[in-house]
Amino acid sequence: MDCDFLVRHDLTQILRYVDKSKAVFTVHHDYKPAETVKMDGKAQHPYARKNWSSFMFINCEHEATQRLTPELVNSETGMYLHQFKWCADDEIGELPVTFNYLEGWHIKADEPDPVCVHMTRGGPWFPGYQDVEYAEEWRAYT
Repeated sequence: MDCDFLVRHDLTQILRYVDKSKAVFTVHHDYKPAETVKMDGKAQHPYARKNWSSFMFINCEHEATQRLTPELVNSETGMYLHQFKWCADDEIGELPVTFNYLEGWHIKADEPDPVCVHMTRGGPWFPGYQDVEYAEEWRAYT
């Protein structure tokens, strides 16, 4: 998972969704950010499967995953890796939103008690982001 997650519940819940026929499991977001600039003035690049790779459960025994050698990973583009071009579409298993709740994109009414909150816009440890959703809970752990 990315470094800007708040894990709120036991991650072993993910094992309910594991199917050995899949190479990787992700939340299949349809994330299309409206902003053209993200934190620190960086350009916001929309692309297929955006934020899918921010939380993954990888089946290391799967044939497709075993092709991810250090040489391949170090020579391919970020888009090749982030868009899972290294495996077939039907080898990407789907997880529920609870494992990668995108703060600022998802709403509590749809997912009231997520396992993991992804602070995609910037976490409460950054100036200007102290009041994002789940900031108080994050502060309680620090």
